[in-house]
Amino acid sequence: RPRAADQCRMSRPSLRALLVLAPVALILTIASTAAAAATVRVGEAPSLPAAATVSGPAPAGEELQLQVALEPSDPAALERFAYEVSDPASPHFRNYLSVPAFASRFGPSHADVAAVRAALEDAGLTVGAATDNRLSLPVAATVAEAEAAFGTELNRVTLPNGEVALANAAAAAVPAAVAAEVKGVFGLSDVARPHRRMSGDPAPFYAAAAPPPNAPVPCNEAAAEQKA
Repeated sequence: RPRAADQCRMSRPSLRALLVLAPVALILTIASTAAAAATVRVGEAPSLPAAATVSGPAPAGEELQLQVALEPSDPAALERFAYEVSDPASPHFRNYLSVPAFASRFGPSHADVAAVRAALEDAGLTVGAATDNRLSLPVAATVAEAEAAFGTELNRVTLPNGEVALANAAAAAVPAAVAAEVKGVFGLSDVARPHRRMSGDPAPFYAAAAPPPNAPVPCNEAAAEQKA
């Protein structure tokens, strides 16, 4: 039988290994927690109809055309402006702004747009030019790229009428450093208008989604005035 001293000597390598591995495990845990805390979810996941069923993951290579909606520089002022130009009793009724004037008054700063663009590109996404009002950035990605960048699974959903749609399982996650500048990500779901995806219509899916809040669309008169 081994003596007690021998048993102690045999256990020392294991003890040394434990002392080495424990800090490594702690560091990995801290890093994982920090990574999770480094993102913030924006917007909401889509609400599925009562009888809809998730039929499986979306194909990883399927291409998506997304829109990352940006926060205006002064949401409350933009809301007041939208109300005033729409109210016949307001002295500002139909006093529309040109797109450049709108961008200057309500659009996010060029620095904020650049920061969001950099964060999206760092996540492996292809980012296009910002819209003229600076309230949106177009993004091209595959399903796999979008899932990795925005921290959510994308699934195929069979709707009660038999149509197949795309739906994100959770709200999009964006880096915490730019979360305050991002209102939401449109195009991760087309549950509301799945026929766009099935009909071969080349129009991007986000066109079927409701426009982001605080991003008023000019009426015909305003559009005519802007072109004049």
